[in-house]
Amino acid sequence: MEQWKGWHFPLEVDSLTGKIKTTTLENDVKQSILILLHTQRGERLGHSTYGSQLHRFLFEPLQSSLKRSIQKEVENTIKKWEKRVSSVIVDIFESQQHQTVLIVQIQYYITQIQQWQTLQYAFDLTESI
Repeated sequence: MEQWKGWHFPLEVDSLTGKIKTTTLENDVKQSILILLHTQRGERLGHSTYGSQLHRFLFEPLQSSLKRSIQKEVENTIKKWEKRVSSVIVDIFESQQHQTVLIVQIQYYITQIQQWQTLQYAFDLTESI
């Protein structure tokens, strides 16, 4: 089976070949999830339901109910929009270095390659996404 290749994001041209840079399926799904979570629902013209509502949690007090809400939002958003993923597990941890930062750990199963992947990113409750 030929290895899957998709366009790298952000879109770049390979200076050696003059072609658009490509990436693996694993990286493409990872990039897609990050774009999805960082896109505010309603932000894309003509695609008003695409994206997440993580921005609604900015400046909220850090408590367990907030972490559960963020966890559900991330899980539901990925399940709705990233069809290459069949299972999603999200854990939220408080950063040891910064009081207002949550570490969002996302484990997801890519059906096509039958493989779990893990993605972590810092979600700062005081900064716009």
